[in-house]
Amino acid sequence: MGIIDYKRVDFSNYLDAIRLQKSIFPLEDGSYNILESIDINLFKKIAKIDNEFEFLEYYLMYVNDEVVGISGLYQIPDFSDEIWLGCFGIDKSYRRKGYGKKLLNWTIEKAKKMNMKVLRLYTDFNDNANAVKLYEKIGFIGEKYLAEDLNYDCRIYTLPLEGTSFDLWNNRYAGVLEYEDMENSLDKEEVIKSYRDYVEKIYKF
Repeated sequence: MGIIDYKRVDFSNYLDAIRLQKSIFPLEDGSYNILESIDINLFKKIAKIDNEFEFLEYYLMYVNDEVVGISGLYQIPDFSDEIWLGCFGIDKSYRRKGYGKKLLNWTIEKAKKMNMKVLRLYTDFNDNANAVKLYEKIGFIGEKYLAEDLNYDCRIYTLPLEGTSFDLWNNRYAGVLEYEDMENSLDKEEVIKSYRDYVEKIYKF
């Protein structure tokens, strides 16, 4: 498999993270999430918006120094013992080689070390069929999400991280459309340019 390493997305590798995210999910733009994960307060200042995340980090998986996978963890308000998986995926040329399972298990262990009770995620059941199979194999329990009028078969998956009892999501409001509307309201090119200017000025990468 080669030498595997994991690194948090920061100012030195965020462009790699954005490129990988777009190659894995060509119909989705996760740039804002990735930029936000580096420094939430900086993102608020540059994008001139507020957000509701309590915690947000993204991670890259490297094999022999090549970026092959991405995953993230985030928290939403009022659920201090729960954490969500975001933007999980493996580069197409590295799939079906066990890297997805390794990255997912690594992310799960990171969530456990944060003393979270459950790990949740939402996904398109049809478009992400292969990922869904991995989630279910690992032990995630899926539910249809109908609290918002989404144009795809949205499922919320829950994985217990402790041996105690836990609750499924039970179709509570998750704010999926609300966050998408916020992203769509931003000037993507201007936000990314502002980040580039900031990085070049302060960090000189």
